[in-house]
Amino acid sequence: TISAAIVILLAAWFGGKLISALLRRLARRTPSDYDDGLVVVWSPLIGWLIAAAGFALAAAWLDFLDESGRWLFGEIAFLVSVVSIAEGSRRWVEYSIDYYVTSRGDDIDRNVANQLVPLSKRLTSIVIIIVAGIVVAGHLGIDVVAIGAALGLTGFAIALALKDTITNIFSVLVIMISRPFAIGGRVEI
Repeated sequence: TISAAIVILLAAWFGGKLISALLRRLARRTPSDYDDGLVVVWSPLIGWLIAAAGFALAAAWLDFLDESGRWLFGEIAFLVSVVSIAEGSRRWVEYSIDYYVTSRGDDIDRNVANQLVPLSKRLTSIVIIIVAGIVVAGHLGIDVVAIGAALGLTGFAIALALKDTITNIFSVLVIMISRPFAIGGRVEI
């Protein structure tokens, strides 16, 4: 019935708020600031995950929904779950990179960090989005193995065509990380 579905949705919403509050309280008890930041990053998304589970459970209690309606509610809950996990993972990686750079203090070269941090954040975000897209496509019945094989062959062809350019990009990254010379210094050949 509708009242049971409403109770399930309210319980899921309240459960999400309760779990987020408990995680914040537990994180404050530890000496590290890292877990406090992780709780801030994940708390709203945990609420979304629990709400999606409640949404899917509530659909089972709605008498006026036929099988296709229940299937649609389940698919929406799955999509919200995948998006929440992907967004949480993206935020977690970005927070971890920022935390690492700030915790290193003066040990890290700020010029290198200012160039590599945005690049690493962007690359990890792209990888997380691609993985989430593959999960959703596989769930929808799309043959992701064939798409992966086609993309692999395409990537191989592009890599061969851009071999020199890719070599130069990695050379720049190696120079930036190893810092064999400083900006403004003289290099004798």
